[in-house]
Amino acid sequence: MQYTPKRTKHRGGREAGSARAGADLSFKLAFETVVGIVNSRQSTYGLSCFSREQSENVYENKG
Repeated sequence: MQYTPKRTKHRGGREAGSARAGADLSFKLAFETVVGIVNSRQSTYGLSCFSREQSENVYENKG
């Protein structure tokens, strides 16, 4: 599969559309993977600090 530059997306061709859909799908998969890694890391060592910060924000919002 050949790499297509970004400017070919605006041509409106079927190939450009399928390439963009594939790129969006791969980007979504990569994004979900990164989010999963970040969430797992937060749950291991950053959850206590994060929850404390969140509760403080809730109290501040209540006034």
